Amino acid sequence: MAKVWELLDRANQLIGSRRDSEAQLILDEVLRLDPQNMDAWEAYMRLCRTQGDFEGLKNYIRLIWETRVREEDYLQAMQRFLLQRVEERMQGV
Repeated sequence: MAKVWELLDRANQLIGSRRDSEAQLILDEVLRLDPQNMDAWEAYMRLCRTQGDFEGLKNYIRLIWETRVREEDYLQAMQRFLLQRVEERMQGV
């Protein structure tokens, strides 16, 4: 199995080549392994092109946090930070 950083490198290469659906599959795998991986979430944000894409990402973040993340106090703060980053990026679309 590839290491997380190798998967992220591949996903970023695919994003650079506009092969978004392939990149998304890899990012989903990274987030399955490490749902708090901020590099993966940042890459996911780069896949968003419309307000609807960003809204979908916000829903995905909430789903991941509800189903995959533990230790709520600290992690809820990270979720709020991540959702704030998505909101900031949405403003530029």
